[in-house]
Amino acid sequence: ELKSASIRTVLELNEHVGSLQTDCVYLKQVVLNLIQNALETMSGCDLGERQLTIRTQLLDNDVRVSIADTGPGLDPAIAKRLLVHFQTTKPGRLGLGLAICRNLIEALGG
Repeated sequence: ELKSASIRTVLELNEHVGSLQTDCVYLKQVVLNLIQNALETMSGCDLGERQLTIRTQLLDNDVRVSIADTGPGLDPAIAKRLLVHFQTTKPGRLGLGLAICRNLIEALGG
């Protein structure tokens, strides 16, 4: 989907991270949800500006996974509420995706 939407994908994976001792199903669900959100938000951007960056970093004994896109960004007033159930900026959506992601990451200790 990313390729067909002309989204350049950049992987910045830290070679020292190694394997994770975590629930891969939870982590996969979060990553896929965030990528899908990025895909949708960049649909209105110019073709040459679409980029998704996935980065891993080793911080002490923890691993940080970051997903960033070149979409238009969020209004700061809305950003604080997006991780709450039933808050959305997308018409026709329930507003559960990011709230579920937050719950899954907290369940993983993040």
